[in-house]
Amino acid sequence: MLTHKAIWTAIDALAEKHGLTASGLARKAGLDPTTFNRSKRAARDGKQRWPSTESIAKVVEATGTTMAEFLEVLLDSSAGGRGSAFRIPTVDFLSLNGPEQQPGQPALPGDPERLRALFDPAGLPIRQIDPAKLDTAKLETARSAESIAWDLRPFPGLHDDRSYALELNTHAFEPLYRLNAVLILSPRAEIRRGDRLLAATVAGEFLLCALVRKTLTRVEVSDLNKPDQERSFDTSEIAWLHRIVWATQ
Repeated sequence: MLTHKAIWTAIDALAEKHGLTASGLARKAGLDPTTFNRSKRAARDGKQRWPSTESIAKVVEATGTTMAEFLEVLLDSSAGGRGSAFRIPTVDFLSLNGPEQQPGQPALPGDPERLRALFDPAGLPIRQIDPAKLDTAKLETARSAESIAWDLRPFPGLHDDRSYALELNTHAFEPLYRLNAVLILSPRAEIRRGDRLLAATVAGEFLLCALVRKTLTRVEVSDLNKPDQERSFDTSEIAWLHRIVWATQ
């Protein structure tokens, strides 16, 4: 989905934005100063070398950049910023599930109003949210209708008009996904056992999970951080399953 050139160009652009060389950026992030050197971007046999997600996470943290902003840098640095990135719908996790609960508090019930506000019957993002169509009295959290909306963000190398992004503005999925990690989900990607998913129930509950098994009558998923904790649903209880095809860290 991302090209080798785009990711390295973005790192160079991030360094330049902060008045640093590639070596200076690596040093600021606590990495070996040669980590981002051009000589490290390809092996002697010409095989491409990619920066690790850990090194990207460290430079993002060291420069005070969010992952969403890093994606913007990717757009601007790819082909001179001439529209090489497809702009995809983006929503944050707490807009799906409501305010984050404190440890020990019961989870909020599902919210079918929110499900219908954000996704059409086919499970595709509704890019233009019409607040007038929302019955805010039925919303089971205190979030206002205006807060339930999609943003549009660029994602280089992605040309799938059905994919969308989910920003994890929560610590709930650490250490697997850090705060503000961005997940790219595909409604039409084939799903296999073990795949990480965003599942939506007909009752309006959104679950980040892994597929344990799927039959004609049942869907079983496991908690991402606690694989031994599984939930089983009748297929009639599941609105859709969307596979996570890419994730920043």
